[in-house]
Amino acid sequence: MAVSPLGPRGNGKGDADRGEDRDADGRYAAAAVPGVGPEEARRRQQADPNTLIVDVRDLANRRASGMVEGAIAVSSGTLPFVADTEVPEEWRDPRLQDRSRSVITVCDLGPMSALAAKTLKDMGFRDVAYVEGDTLAWKDDGLLTVPSTGD
Repeated sequence: MAVSPLGPRGNGKGDADRGEDRDADGRYAAAAVPGVGPEEARRRQQADPNTLIVDVRDLANRRASGMVEGAIAVSSGTLPFVADTEVPEEWRDPRLQDRSRSVITVCDLGPMSALAAKTLKDMGFRDVAYVEGDTLAWKDDGLLTVPSTGD
């Protein structure tokens, strides 16, 4: 069975016979990596300043709703390249080269951050999670967001 960063061949709903490499609703990815609530993500970030929160949304979405305080912006489309240790060095993000670093992904609603977290796990990151409910839940919990830096 072929495996993509998004999960085994199939549509994420147990229908592998269609030959689709997708997990559009993130259920497969969410089952493969732990989800944490916003308060737990903030606690982990405060307990270990090396914990990296990665906002995987595109610039327009980050501008529309702000970013989790202390998060870095790396869109889900570029994440596999900038976290790769074998691509040319100028393509890499040095913050995403240490596979032992704790990484928590966040987006608007959840599926994309679960997929991004699963991608990182498949790339060898040992301590990866995603924020359940993402930036909406983060804000609902009264946690701080900041304007997107535009990067």
